[in-house]
Amino acid sequence: MAFSIRPVILTCEGDPSIMQRFVLGFGNVRHVLKPPVVLVDQSRSPRLSGPYLAQVAALEPHAVYVHAREPEGSDYDSVQQAANLALALALAAAAPDEYILFLEDDILFSSRFAETVSNTYLGPESGFFTLYLPGDGYGADVVQPSRFYGSQCLLFPRAAVAALVEGREAMMANFPPGYDIRWSRFLAHRNFVLYAASHSFVQHQPGLSRLHGHGSHLSNRFVP
Repeated sequence: MAFSIRPVILTCEGDPSIMQRFVLGFGNVRHVLKPPVVLVDQSRSPRLSGPYLAQVAALEPHAVYVHAREPEGSDYDSVQQAANLALALALAAAAPDEYILFLEDDILFSSRFAETVSNTYLGPESGFFTLYLPGDGYGADVVQPSRFYGSQCLLFPRAAVAALVEGREAMMANFPPGYDIRWSRFLAHRNFVLYAASHSFVQHQPGLSRLHGHGSHLSNRFVP
């Protein structure tokens, strides 16, 4: 069976140059993807300016949703909820023959991204396939869940996203934050296998981490 790919983009209004570079890069790969679901997270950016919304519109989205900051808990906790909501919205939009591609808005795309993602097959055991390798990567095609971090670009089969959405409460209660750690540990607990590309086909843009605010997570394995 051939699988099409439904992206879901988690974005917030931060550095406008980072969003602009993301939108330009996405324009170069959109031909192998379905129109994206976009979740605008306001956990740390309550203001939505006209220029930023124009960048969101330039993504030519299937749908756009806004996640307001959660009234209780920290900014960090609110972002966790936004990421989980993004998966739920993507699951609702995705057809049975669609993979779900989770993207953060602070990445650059490799010239080989479109070819790689469109020629990836995920078996029924797959939890996800990460096209982003932090640092020097994992050194293997199968990622040990205790070593995984970095959710910049994850390709999921629909069944794995369904497991995350349906098991959300148990995942949040039993696994430590953030959402990259929770997703990987929970899927491994459900006997899914986590896969990694041989090289990084996206790069984290220089800038502050969305969650931690202290530096980027550049990949030394990035293919320009």
